[in-house]
Amino acid sequence: LSDQISIIHGNALHTDLSGADVVTLYLMTSTNERLKPQLEHYLKPGARVVSHDYEIHGWKTAKEEAVSVDGRPHRIFLYVMKPKS
Repeated sequence: LSDQISIIHGNALHTDLSGADVVTLYLMTSTNERLKPQLEHYLKPGARVVSHDYEIHGWKTAKEEAVSVDGRPHRIFLYVMKPKS
């Protein structure tokens, strides 16, 4: 998969995400809220955002899954970027 993915190390609040088709997050809800304008600005319609355990308030989930890892419950939230209005 190395020719299909990129891992960017840096400050997500100051990173150009326009080339991303999928963004995965494991950030607290408050941090997701701070990152939301960046995602809305850079991501193209149809790009997906997958958040582990923490919702992005104000966005409608395309899918939500409950999973268990070593007996510990987790929630996975999938969001699909809508066309810009």
